[in-house]
Amino acid sequence: MGVLVAACTVVPALGAEGVRPIVRLALRGMLVVTAVTLGVGLLALGIAFVVFDETNVPAVMRYGNVMGDPVAFWRAGTMHDFSYLGGAVGGIVGCVATVRAARLSA
Repeated sequence: MGVLVAACTVVPALGAEGVRPIVRLALRGMLVVTAVTLGVGLLALGIAFVVFDETNVPAVMRYGNVMGDPVAFWRAGTMHDFSYLGGAVGGIVGCVATVRAARLSA
């Protein structure tokens, strides 16, 4: 994801004039991406705490071993999977924010 985040934030920041504005815009864009990714991941974890409990989670088998806490496994898996979605959405939001800020600074 790092290459995609850099492409979405550093490349549009190059539209600004001067090194300091470029660095500032790129870092701000990366912060936006990180915040959106974190927010989506934590939202997914919160929803997973509401949805998954001992009554609706199947046993999880990995490499011949039964997981000791399948509920925690499903909650962590949900957070992990939705963090990718958050990264994609954050990349788009960060790119748009960086492009807008670069246009305003030029």
